[in-house]
Amino acid sequence: MRYSILIFFFILLSNLSSCKTTQKVNEEKTLLKIDSLKNTSNKLYLLKNKKLDIVSLNGSLSYEKKDNEKTNVIQFVYERDMDQAAYDGGYKEEVIYEIPNDISEQNYSDAELQNTKMLFGRYCYCRGKTGLY
Repeated sequence: MRYSILIFFFILLSNLSSCKTTQKVNEEKTLLKIDSLKNTSNKLYLLKNKKLDIVSLNGSLSYEKKDNEKTNVIQFVYERDMDQAAYDGGYKEEVIYEIPNDISEQNYSDAELQNTKMLFGRYCYCRGKTGLY
């Protein structure tokens, strides 16, 4: 599980460094990059001057985005359309993490990753594999 988060983290950083166009989605989200292939889409968002407030309730994780001048939040969303006839025919994964505004480069490994505010979410009809980690 930890290695999959690392892989997503490095993919996000490489996508962030190669972004050339931005699009304002709403007042709090800026779309940095979008890639679409057959039945899939990858989106990379920047939430400027936000922080993650991670909440654990009854063993389930959730998060809230709150204002903070010292941090930004990066959100990577992967979506895949599946069987359109099924009510739960979609599949979505997201990696969301908080970065300080004043640091231009970050390198984390092993135990250091556990001290960051980073979440991996899977949303699908996956029986026991859905939710935030």
